Amino acid sequence: MRYGEISYEPKDVLRREDHWQPSEKHKSDLRKRHGSTNDAKVQFVSQGNGEITMHVVDVTPCWHTNRLPIVVAVVVVVVVIVVVAVVLSE
Repeated sequence: MRYGEISYEPKDVLRREDHWQPSEKHKSDLRKRHGSTNDAKVQFVSQGNGEITMHVVDVTPCWHTNRLPIVVAVVVVVVVIVVVAVVLSE
């Protein structure tokens, strides 16, 4: 699933029963809740009583998320501290 939309590409589908499709309610829920998620795994499970449950796991690599600017900022601060320490020790 990418940005809340289910991918039916063969490389993305682990197992699918008879071209089954989730309900429009499930699709709408995925769009609403996971529309900003780059990459996720979604699994639909039949409970046997007509109820379908949905499980979503975000598998977006950390360099594709908002965490990257924080990592870059920390690296910049460390470099500045090292440079200041070297200048002051001279």
